[in-house]
Amino acid sequence: MRTQRGVCWWSVGIAWLGLMCSACGKSDTTANVSDDADAGGTGVAAGGTAGVAGGVSAPAASGTAGVAGVAESGNVAGEAGAAGSVVCPAGYGNCDGDPTNGCETDLTSDAAHCGACADACDDTNAEPHCSDGVCAVSCDEDFADCNDSADDGCETALASDADHCGWCGHDCGNATCSLGVCSPEVVATDEGSSSNQSRLVFDGTNFYWLTQPTMGSCRLLSTEQNGTTLQLHELPLAQCWMDSLAVDATNVYFSTRDQEIWRVAKAGDVASVIYTEQDGGYPSLLAVAGGNIFFAVAATGTLKRITTAGTGLEQVSIPGIDSLVLFNDLVYFSNIDQVASVDTALANQTMLMAINVNDVSTHIAVDESDVYRITTGGDGPLCYAVPPNNGFCVNSGESVATGLALASDAVYFTGFSGNVYRSERPPPGGDMPVLSDGGPCSAPGGPVLVEDHVYWVCGGSLLRTPR
Repeated sequence: MRTQRGVCWWSVGIAWLGLMCSACGKSDTTANVSDDADAGGTGVAAGGTAGVAGGVSAPAASGTAGVAGVAESGNVAGEAGAAGSVVCPAGYGNCDGDPTNGCETDLTSDAAHCGACADACDDTNAEPHCSDGVCAVSCDEDFADCNDSADDGCETALASDADHCGWCGHDCGNATCSLGVCSPEVVATDEGSSSNQSRLVFDGTNFYWLTQPTMGSCRLLSTEQNGTTLQLHELPLAQCWMDSLAVDATNVYFSTRDQEIWRVAKAGDVASVIYTEQDGGYPSLLAVAGGNIFFAVAATGTLKRITTAGTGLEQVSIPGIDSLVLFNDLVYFSNIDQVASVDTALANQTMLMAINVNDVSTHIAVDESDVYRITTGGDGPLCYAVPPNNGFCVNSGESVATGLALASDAVYFTGFSGNVYRSERPPPGGDMPVLSDGGPCSAPGGPVLVEDHVYWVCGGSLLRTPR
């Protein structure tokens, strides 16, 4: 009886230990407990541990395998827990989907994954870049991002896009774009005429310019801004001195190499000589204001003034005048040693800038805030503000500038080749881009700025291009 009681307590103890050991393997999942006492104990199938989440510097880890319960019932080990998900901090991503290498991608600088794994920067005509998670592009030559959106790369072909010809926003209007330069729009033309070096003037309604249809003839042309009607005024003289042309409300004035100043009525084609130079040389650089005509005579080194009737001669000695402009009751001029102004009474001369004989201005232009001049330097025409004397534009493709005009935001000049150029104001420096190809002519007249276009004369034709 004692022996049986001892065996019984021993069996109970063994069963209790088996139950306790089986519980030690328990982790994520738990199997049913066996009630079969004859199996020698009770087993528990234990699940594996959970995986570890990945990050930038630490990869994700898989869970560990579970442990089999201590039993004789055939229970097996639990399966390993799934790998932990990759949780990335801001600016990084697990773009390759591999949890073992963590957050391998820097979303702030990777152009293939910029801001998000699925967002690649567009490389159309461009080298893409990613900065702070935002795409940017460096455009290939002759392409530009004119819509300010890197989503489509550098979408604009500057060599051929008439809305963005040569640079963004340069609209050719009704003309085409070739090699980044707008072809000019022909406003009006006098077939077979030559107008090289003609001065082009605008009176607020019509343009006026001189042409020479044949040797031994001279013709005055006029037309509206849109060129609807071209008026021809045949002039009874052998040739025109084409750089001198001025206009007031009722008449057009020009000079000739016969030392004369002519007046042509806008209405009626009445032409007559109103002044003949008596001191040698010929009048040039005509300008009209306040009932007076101002002009230079290079041979005698004088600046002169007469009335529009050709009377009341006044003069002041100023040698070597090469450019003359009227603005706000002042006559601005440049000569061999200065850029200066004088009042319309030819008194109170004020020097604006001293220059030397090797830096002579070919043209000057004036507005409310500045005086500008253009010279011919060793590398091509140079533009300056006066004062200060700071060079801001150069074009090595031109030898001589034939005209200069100012807008509030830009400076324009025509070159001897026939091209028209533009530079921003204030100046950025460097080469002035070609605004328009003037075609096969030399020494065009102009430019004249009217509303949103630049006008100039070339080969007998009045041309224009958007500004």
